[in-house]
Amino acid sequence: MTAFTPIVSSGTVSGQNVVGSGSVQDIQSGGVAISGTVSELGSQTVEGRTSGMFLVSGGTQLVSGVTVGTVVGSEGEESLLSGGKASGTIVSQGGALLVNNGGTAFGATVYNAGYMQVYGGGKTSGSIIIGDEAAEVLNSGTAVATTLSAGAFQLVGLGALASKTTVLAGSL
Repeated sequence: MTAFTPIVSSGTVSGQNVVGSGSVQDIQSGGVAISGTVSELGSQTVEGRTSGMFLVSGGTQLVSGVTVGTVVGSEGEESLLSGGKASGTIVSQGGALLVNNGGTAFGATVYNAGYMQVYGGGKTSGSIIIGDEAAEVLNSGTAVATTLSAGAFQLVGLGALASKTTVLAGSL
């Protein structure tokens, strides 16, 4: 297991693992983290950028910067805060993608009991939701160009907006 740098204010770190309750890594606005794992109640705050991170076993990522290709599984969680942008997040096996006010998710894929929640002021675009246990739940958020497949469902709450949804084999 690679020890992690608690604060990354500039430059790039690669392959670091943030493991265990109380373990926190802060990727500041000038920092970049690539191909690490956050697990066992560890957390990562992203004001800069990450690419290819894995969030599992209760690992969390709080994003006000940019993430690309995050994989969220087995009770991991990626939470997009105001200004946070995620591209190509993959969510499965009880993982969750939370899109809060001011956060945006582009091209997320949710399947195999994964979960995506879009809160008021949050936005998603180009999401693919696959399987009868995958869901996108909108609470006053906005979802554009979502594709539902293989029995997936999208719940649109009061005040929410879903546009250009494609239903291949699912429900709205």
